[in-house]
Amino acid sequence: MKVDRLSRRELNEIASDFADNKFQNGEKGSYYLCKGRQDRIGFVKGYAMFVIKSGALYTTSQKREGYICLQTSEDKTSFGEICSFLNGVIKAMGIFGEIRWLINYVKAGLPIELFLRKRGYVHIRMLAVKKEYQGQGYMRRLVGIALALSKQRNVPCIVSTDCLDKAQKYEHFGFKLFRKRQMSENAAEYDMI
Repeated sequence: MKVDRLSRRELNEIASDFADNKFQNGEKGSYYLCKGRQDRIGFVKGYAMFVIKSGALYTTSQKREGYICLQTSEDKTSFGEICSFLNGVIKAMGIFGEIRWLINYVKAGLPIELFLRKRGYVHIRMLAVKKEYQGQGYMRRLVGIALALSKQRNVPCIVSTDCLDKAQKYEHFGFKLFRKRQMSENAAEYDMI
């Protein structure tokens, strides 16, 4: 089911769920330069606004148990969408933190979608299941939306995630690690296909 917009409450729920993620193995995720929970929430809100504006947002039902944002190789990212993300990063990390984060992101190497641009892809840009619905199969339903779209278009489905535990969850759906991009000692992006 397609979603055209999120309420402020829904956006806060998604950001809080991501910000409260418990990382394992010493990992700190994409927001490793954030000082605390509120900064992580700001970072995630910026990213969520970016992906919501730049891709198609879907949910499982009228109850909105979870959300998935998809982007295809044909979708173009506007300057305004990028600004939404950068604004969230600045609020979360400050201008110097954002510069450091961007440098680390670039040094880590090209993201998977740039390797597949000519072939085409369906990219899971964001997937969130509300806390009260976790462990009930909603992630499977959401990933199913992405896999169905990639099958319909005859292109691979890709995802980048910021911790090994999340990458291992995607392996249960048949995703394979394309490569690991190390952003810092305790932050990496796991590109999966």
